[in-house]
Amino acid sequence: MEYGGYEIKYKWLDGPKARLTLMEIDDFFKSFGIPMWLEYGTLLGAIREKRFIVYDFDIDIGIYARDAIKIVNNYKDFQKKFMDIQGHTSHWVIGPDNILSKIVLAKRNIKIDVDIWWPKKKTRFRFIHWNQEKGTYQITEIDRKFHDTFETAMLCDREYRVPAFTEEYLEVMYGKDWRQPVVGKSGDWYTRKNLTLKELEHGRCKMSDM
Repeated sequence: MEYGGYEIKYKWLDGPKARLTLMEIDDFFKSFGIPMWLEYGTLLGAIREKRFIVYDFDIDIGIYARDAIKIVNNYKDFQKKFMDIQGHTSHWVIGPDNILSKIVLAKRNIKIDVDIWWPKKKTRFRFIHWNQEKGTYQITEIDRKFHDTFETAMLCDREYRVPAFTEEYLEVMYGKDWRQPVVGKSGDWYTRKNLTLKELEHGRCKMSDM
């Protein structure tokens, strides 16, 4: 699988491992005074599926740009904690205009995308990310009301911060039909349905959930 021009070695999320990894991320970030929240597929899974999305292959969290420097300044600590045992390299991604757009960590063969949200004037936040289909960087700008304050949501057995006005936010990000998984392109881990029992095992939080 290719992502952002790079060959991805990660597989679909193993739910129990993802649960433990996300808990460790949450605890470790808190120890450095870095507030984080759920984003993208991880957020969608928490709200819509009440678990990880079956076809997702990474964990998505968001942080403010002002807090990213804490990771950069303590990068060896983060790399030591979240360096995958299979040797996947933790790294950061520089977007257009030399703007730090993402920090990538790894644990238990799970890719962790730390998306960095930058303030844009007084009314919006923006995130610069790689658009896989277009093969270029894309800027997502969002009304800052979603990231100025936060709500909480349960994912597996822990409560996490999520953008305010969460359902409205998901509609902005995924469209009005975000509540309904639909059949997408082959290999689209966000939208496929009619899954086999074996495939459904990927999103569970614990072995006992099946």
